Amino acid sequence: METIQEYFDRPETPAAGSPVGELMLKVLAKNPGMNLEEARADANTMLEKAAGRWRYQTPTVRSPEEQERQRERLRSAFRVLPKAA
Repeated sequence: METIQEYFDRPETPAAGSPVGELMLKVLAKNPGMNLEEARADANTMLEKAAGRWRYQTPTVRSPEEQERQRERLRSAFRVLPKAA
């Protein structure tokens, strides 16, 4: 049987300090007979339920041209309109 440290050392598993890894340890503490993959599935389910409609994602990385287009789009959207006479 694989130890928890060996499980977390594998490249396809979550890191021990990640939200999934932390929750897995708590799930395993409450359910000692559960295997690691079941604990991971439970942890993912709980985190998805807690997130609700929000989805966690990495920030978008834009090229300099895309950044400039984004700036121009925002400038035009928030441009101060001349006052009506």
